[in-house]
Amino acid sequence: MPRPQASLLVALSVSAITITFAIISRADHAPRAVLPDGVVDLRTTEGVARVKAQWRYSDTRINEIDHRSVGSDLKASGPKNRTFDFTPDARATDFDDSKWEVIPADSLEKRRGNGRLSLNWYRLDLTIPEKVGGFDTRGSTAVFEIVVEGRQADARMARTIQFEGEKLELAARRRKLSSG
Repeated sequence: MPRPQASLLVALSVSAITITFAIISRADHAPRAVLPDGVVDLRTTEGVARVKAQWRYSDTRINEIDHRSVGSDLKASGPKNRTFDFTPDARATDFDDSKWEVIPADSLEKRRGNGRLSLNWYRLDLTIPEKVGGFDTRGSTAVFEIVVEGRQADARMARTIQFEGEKLELAARRRKLSSG
């Protein structure tokens, strides 16, 4: 039975990233001291091969754009103004990142951002294998541990972290895998 394919999308305002994917069979309320039943290190060539993944990377550009202030309807219907937006906007799960730079998993810690304000996209599509180290992943919980420049990611670091198109809150990173 094929395993679910997952998309992990991370936009970070820093330049070094480490992601470890762990499978645990315990309930969501289990204490954090419980070790995972299987780990796939997505920083390694072996890890991304195990989940049939490939890292993609893109710088993000900040552009000044025409916009409108908030109007009486609480929408952008007021007077014209200038504001900022970013491109590419790669938050959609069907965003085409095929022209982005493919980066080796073992290069994730390489500094890629160049400035004081530096936003970067890292994208990874993966397929959760049926077994990780002899552990059957069906019905288990996948946990993505995201470490940025030696610290566990928090809201100040991450702009967007999505799993299968759903924005995840960093404090609640657990979601049970479907069994089929």
